[in-house]
Amino acid sequence: MCAKDRSQIIVYSQSEIISHLDDFLSISSSHCFIRDAHGELMYVSPLFEKNILNDNELKFWFSSIPIDIRIELFNAEINSFSGEGPYIFKGVKSMNCLLNIFIECVSINGVKLVRWVFFSESVISLPLEGESSRASIYIDDIFSLRKKVGLDFWRVFNLYAYGFTISKISGSTNLTEDQVKKLIRKIKSDCFLISRDSLGILILNTQNYSRLAFNVIKILSGKC
Repeated sequence: MCAKDRSQIIVYSQSEIISHLDDFLSISSSHCFIRDAHGELMYVSPLFEKNILNDNELKFWFSSIPIDIRIELFNAEINSFSGEGPYIFKGVKSMNCLLNIFIECVSINGVKLVRWVFFSESVISLPLEGESSRASIYIDDIFSLRKKVGLDFWRVFNLYAYGFTISKISGSTNLTEDQVKKLIRKIKSDCFLISRDSLGILILNTQNYSRLAFNVIKILSGKC
């Protein structure tokens, strides 16, 4: 059963100030694809191709989703181009995967695109119940600025959660790759995480995922 979390249907126009396509498409460590207003595929991340498409064409993958849910997803994409959203769909069944899907509109060099981000529940190991509660509070405190963390930690936390590769994080923060890896280990330890997808799910559950675009833009533009 797919549920659309309407508590998070808020317009985040901050995404529209992303100006460099190369920066945006360097987010290759997330399961995602990007389409234009005509439905043409602009980009598919290597991880999405490998772990979710499994060498199938996107049309075939879409056809495996129940038609009523498929219509909801396409309507969310269309509405995103009109300034609505972002949208979150939970528990979408596709092939052998159970997915949480995040859909948002961004504008790059004046061209509106829609980004689909996928979190596969079948491969996600979330913290235990008590640890998950503490991790959710910790993550929410970081986004709400109630939790004071170092600037380097904050930058890496946001870029890593959004899906940037270690090399891209390093280049965007002037940290070495070893320093980035060390901070990622701390993030995983503090949040009781095994994987990046686990962090993404916790951020979705605390209704903070849409804030990532705003934070990432600030980091890439050198405003923090």
